[in-house]
Amino acid sequence: MKPCIEVILPSNEIDVLLGAECDSTTVDIHLPSNEIDIFIERPVEGERGTQGPPGAPGESYAESFESVSKNIRSWDYSLTYDAGLLVAITYTSGALEIVKTLAYDAGLLSSITLSGDTPSGISLTKTLGYTSGTLTSISYS
Repeated sequence: MKPCIEVILPSNEIDVLLGAECDSTTVDIHLPSNEIDIFIERPVEGERGTQGPPGAPGESYAESFESVSKNIRSWDYSLTYDAGLLVAITYTSGALEIVKTLAYDAGLLSSITLSGDTPSGISLTKTLGYTSGTLTSISYS
């Protein structure tokens, strides 16, 4: 079996041999008095999911409340609480700032409003409706 990577350490010299065609997942490390084999599992790719239909030429991705809300999660943020409830999340990326303001009714989250440097033409408020404490509707405006 030919190792994928072979590291030989005889008296302070380091040689690394990279096998172009590996027939194992073994990395051999040879030390002056010891030999160590390290087994590395190669990731196995799963099946690809189905792909949606292609977009029309010149068609662009449409921003929405949800796409903005999800994409800003990677930005820096600060949280604001009032009486133990999260009432605002301020997201920043460079000079851009988007604020998510959360409103509550009887302790239940009733709306989320985006403000600041949001894309034009998107709904800025997500309203949640409840029946007997169970979420029953979501609307955007």
